[in-house]
Amino acid sequence: MQRAEIDREQKQFKQQIKELKAEIAGLTNRRDVLEQENQRFSPVMQKLSRYIGFGAGGKLEWVNFKLKFKQEQLAELVIHPEDGMNGVAKLLSLVPSSQDYPGVETALQKMERMVRENPPELEPHIRQAYQGLIEAEQQGNH
Repeated sequence: MQRAEIDREQKQFKQQIKELKAEIAGLTNRRDVLEQENQRFSPVMQKLSRYIGFGAGGKLEWVNFKLKFKQEQLAELVIHPEDGMNGVAKLLSLVPSSQDYPGVETALQKMERMVRENPPELEPHIRQAYQGLIEAEQQGNH
């Protein structure tokens, strides 16, 4: 690999980390605002809005999901920086293959865990968010 190409990939990698950190900061701020807004309601309304998915409580669940997802992406990039240095295809597959790393969750396993851990109304969004990762991981295994 030529030095210019390595420098370009390093710059792209650092830019992606910077963008993820900015997204995480924005989502954290949004979560804080929604939590404050949600606190204005009675405890019954807070639980109801989270369960049914309306108002600040419903938005809060979605923001928490996106925040957790982005934090996992950033953690994978920081833990396995070499994956980010091998082009865009590698960045789509942030989850290592379970065959290469026994005991590490696959993208499909992570998606299923996220579906279990989050409210049912978020399931279609979770599946959509993980679809690209699952496809990239499956292509990498073949």
